[in-house]
Amino acid sequence: MNEITILDAESKSQGKTTRYVNMQVVDLASGRVRSRTDAVKPLVYPNPASTEIRVIPPVRSMGSSTLRVDMVDGLGRIVATWSGDYTSVVVIAVEQIPSGMYSVRTTWASGEQASVTVAIQR
Repeated sequence: MNEITILDAESKSQGKTTRYVNMQVVDLASGRVRSRTDAVKPLVYPNPASTEIRVIPPVRSMGSSTLRVDMVDGLGRIVATWSGDYTSVVVIAVEQIPSGMYSVRTTWASGEQASVTVAIQR
């Protein structure tokens, strides 16, 4: 049996609202995502970003809700991090991070990881 999870978020900027939707199919017996690779990547918005990013991690197998989110530069250095019990959208301030391309990596306590590229632009 499968469950379809729809991750839905909104971003408001300059009077406009942008809706971001990411759909994932999960096998309820195993708790594993059964869709393509893109469905297991974090949803990061806005992209490009200038002041903050919001991260919705991918669906994961059952277990701990402890999550770590790292922003990693092109040299592999962690430039920003967030960790704790995941309950909703993770917000990371990026105003002090130089413009460029970064990887946003999510890691669950179980060791499951996923990442996506985000641009910081001013």
